Amino acid sequence: MIITRTNQNPAQDCETYRLWHKLVIAEAGFSMLNTYCRFHHASYEIIDRFAHAVNSRDEAGSLYPQFPISAIPRRFMRDIPPSDAVPEVIDAHIADFERFIRKCVIANEQRIRARNILIDLIVDANPVPTMYCEAIERVLNAIAEQSCIEHVVIITAS
Repeated sequence: MIITRTNQNPAQDCETYRLWHKLVIAEAGFSMLNTYCRFHHASYEIIDRFAHAVNSRDEAGSLYPQFPISAIPRRFMRDIPPSDAVPEVIDAHIADFERFIRKCVIANEQRIRARNILIDLIVDANPVPTMYCEAIERVLNAIAEQSCIEHVVIITAS
């Protein structure tokens, strides 16, 4: 499995990632969820309903098979513990984040079977925290041997 980190904005060239399984933050509006869903011609109602369901249940969700898009709750990018938080708080937050990423990867393995995944957790002008990129890579490296996934691109900044 090839894992690539990039700050290249894939939204400017959605066609390249048309068949890729996209993992985003469940946030409707001016968001990557909206960008990729609109590219696949999803209605605003579908986008809003999906984002609300993921966030209110606090569970990962997917629009597959209708659209190759999955999402994790927005709290991961909106409620990041401060860098001076006690290590136990940060460790628990990252462990929870990894659990969500693992669920999405398992769903891909069991149902979606995409060989390529685009992970775009951008929600604003700030880069994705390095601790999240490292957590994603840990989860992916742990399953790499038995996975159908060939390539993962992690978007780090907008």
